[in-house]
Amino acid sequence: MEGLEDRIETAFGYKLKDFQACAVKEQLCRKDVLVHAGTGSSTTTIAAGPHLHPESKGKVTLIVSPLIALHDEQVDIYQTEFKLTATTVNSSHGRCNRETLDVPNILIVIRAIQHLMNSFVDLQFVIGAGVMSPSQIKKTFVYANSIDMGIHIVDHLKEFLPPELRNTGLICPYNAAQGKVYCTRAMEGFKRGDIRVLVCTDATRMGCNILDIDMVVQWKIPSSVSSFVQRAGRTARVNSCEGLAVLLVEPFTYDVDLTSRLHCKAVVKKGEKSYTQMHGVKRGSTGGKHDEVLVRETPKLDPMAKDEGLYVLIQTGVCCRQVLTEIFKNKNSSKYTIPNYKDAIFASTAILTNEVCELLASVGPIPTLEVLSHLLEGRWGWYRKYRGELHMMLAGLSILSMVPLPKKTRVAKKTTKPAMEPSEECNTAPSKQSQSIMAEPVIAAPGTVESPPVSK
Repeated sequence: MEGLEDRIETAFGYKLKDFQACAVKEQLCRKDVLVHAGTGSSTTTIAAGPHLHPESKGKVTLIVSPLIALHDEQVDIYQTEFKLTATTVNSSHGRCNRETLDVPNILIVIRAIQHLMNSFVDLQFVIGAGVMSPSQIKKTFVYANSIDMGIHIVDHLKEFLPPELRNTGLICPYNAAQGKVYCTRAMEGFKRGDIRVLVCTDATRMGCNILDIDMVVQWKIPSSVSSFVQRAGRTARVNSCEGLAVLLVEPFTYDVDLTSRLHCKAVVKKGEKSYTQMHGVKRGSTGGKHDEVLVRETPKLDPMAKDEGLYVLIQTGVCCRQVLTEIFKNKNSSKYTIPNYKDAIFASTAILTNEVCELLASVGPIPTLEVLSHLLEGRWGWYRKYRGELHMMLAGLSILSMVPLPKKTRVAKKTTKPAMEPSEECNTAPSKQSQSIMAEPVIAAPGTVESPPVSK
């Protein structure tokens, strides 16, 4: 085994992770190996690695692929990236195992669709604003649940492009109905960067090994958590990159009352916030006025649910990764708390508490150290040590000024004057002040405004 890892690094162009190296060596020792790795962990390397050992010459590795449609693509990966001889033997495919999104450099965003779904306006962020050249569009997979829906998404995304870029092939469909030749060319164009957005179905859910995908977007709720996790794992395949996985779901997914035993539609009492608002249906909506999640908890998971807890993942008021940890029974999720400081002794809240973060987020820009001192000195125990570093970080953020909401004008309640007794009504004479007020009104000339006479 001596020098095996160096040979693999030279041949493949990257260093093996610990679990990959261990699995490769155990195979060479003729041991049974079971690897449970997260999506995007380059498990194909485990199958290719043993062939770099001299004793593996002439030996064959059999790989059971989950989808027949992906056999040719996987063969291409082993031939081009690993420089191995590979071929396809089509047979029945097996069932996909449950996946874990064990990739800390992928940011997960779950939001409700805010606009009419057939307008696809919520997908405009895929193109971005002010696009002048193709390179400004992030390399993106947009997943649709059907081929027809994917075609509609392609048509609408093209409308968000500048007129001169709409017919240049930057946005293309990718599904089994397109045929093998088309899909091969489309994937090659996407790898080169000629195609910036592929609108996909399950044809690219597994077997895709593209390292520089910036973003994965799931349009509408998928069938299960595993389906979303598998698709989300296409982005940020390199640890040095950061990826974005976005799940845009129908608003009705927030209507299901997960606190009810029957999971029926929530009933809202008059004067209370709706169940949907409490669980984040408006979170991240246009305008940014609904970012608060009022229920900071996770509904109870049902281990027997067919969707594996997908509605719980959508409605959770805590970190999505905590829910995924519970669903897939991950052993350690603490690394997600401080992904950029994996060797740190303390968690992030030990340095900067949630209360301090909420205070900083509620005051707008902090231009000087004096302002920061007024806010945190005496409230934050680490102020004297980290004030300069914190101020530099805040100065580098684009923080909008706080704009007070307009005050509501109160309308005075009309009071009914008590009726006067007949004797008082007859004997009471109007005063001089009331006589002056009862004088005839002054008629102003057109175009002028004149105040009524004021009695002295």
